Amino acid sequence: MAEEQKKQPESGRRPTEASSTDDAASKKVQELVNAETDQGFSGVEVDQTPNSAYTVGGVIAGEETPETDRSFPGLSKDRKE
Repeated sequence: MAEEQKKQPESGRRPTEASSTDDAASKKVQELVNAETDQGFSGVEVDQTPNSAYTVGGVIAGEETPETDRSFPGLSKDRKE
């Protein structure tokens, strides 16, 4: 009985005819994986403030950070109550 079973290819995929839809889907997935790899993490960057704004030089130069932005009084340490 074991001899009668068809052997699957090494990749574990069933032998099927490749369609253009499969190729397009594979290409799209690969593009997304490449984008995440280039970005260095998955998802959206939460704080898009450049790291230089958090350095002594950035503070002296007056670079804005979410913590010092007066348009968000809930986050600003200098807010007026």
